[in-house]
Amino acid sequence: MNTTVIYKFQLEIKDIQKVEMPMKNEILSAKEQNGFLMLWAKVNPKLDTLNYEIEIFGTGNPIEDGSGVVREFIDTVIMPNGLVWHVFKRLI
Repeated sequence: MNTTVIYKFQLEIKDIQKVEMPMKNEILSAKEQNGFLMLWAKVNPKLDTLNYEIEIFGTGNPIEDGSGVVREFIDTVIMPNGLVWHVFKRLI
């Protein structure tokens, strides 16, 4: 029987980072929680894990396009200090 659960992952505020999650995950959202940027995903914890690349862009900051990079938008997050982050999963 395949059982899925929702896991939470804390993100760093940096351009790109690797987040280790079980394979075949479904990223649900990114939000602020207690001053931290968090990511929620539906996962099967019994599956092997992979490192997924997560990118974070601030409003008005450049996003490199045209280099073959493909991204999937996850969410826009407004932090308590007023900064706004746009979170993407890098597919290629």
